[in-house]
Amino acid sequence: FRNPLHPQATNEQMLLRLIKTAFQQRRKQLQNALAGFMPKDDIQRLLKNLAIDPCLRAENLSVSDYIKIADALS
Repeated sequence: FRNPLHPQATNEQMLLRLIKTAFQQRRKQLQNALAGFMPKDDIQRLLKNLAIDPCLRAENLSVSDYIKIADALS
């Protein structure tokens, strides 16, 4: 059962794809690791709009951050 206190991704497949992509390239900054989703400038803008530093690495994001990004990409 799903806990209503924990955020849920609108598109769980996108969330899984996003996390897999980010962690496959862990030593890269998020803005570079996610370049396959859209152009780097668009990724930077998206992350800044979500109040997420594009220079962070995959391991520095919370589950909530990944859900926000996945929902924005869906």
